[in-house]
Amino acid sequence: MSTEQCIQEIWESHKRSDFFPKAWRGKLDLDEAYNVQLGLLDRKIAQGERQAGWKVGMMSKAMRELLGGKEPIFGYLLQSGRIQSGHAFSFSNLTSPMVEHEILITLAQDLVGPNATPEEARRAIGTIAPAFEIIEMRGESAVALF
Repeated sequence: MSTEQCIQEIWESHKRSDFFPKAWRGKLDLDEAYNVQLGLLDRKIAQGERQAGWKVGMMSKAMRELLGGKEPIFGYLLQSGRIQSGHAFSFSNLTSPMVEHEILITLAQDLVGPNATPEEARRAIGTIAPAFEIIEMRGESAVALF
């Protein structure tokens, strides 16, 4: 099946709140999975969403072991998913919630290309702040809420 067919099937499953369709588990290699993720992002942007940034996860061996990951992962953040400081969640509406402490780094300028030097990356940093991420366990996978 083509990447575009996979994107379409997963797009349809997301509409049904099935974010990890069983039919695709274990079927994509890492490059294919990231291409599908970027294809889904393109569709969301085409429908008016705005990308707010990127999220890197499972950086520590302990988190990978806890969540069953083999390597760090990355994903996109959408403007619509941002929760303002002071927001109150109803615990009863969450599915197996967990809280992670995070470091929020905002860039003052874009880094262009995959070959940015450490010095270019340091110069691009706008702010660094503490943050919390609330995640939910859905099935065998974690889903970030914000």
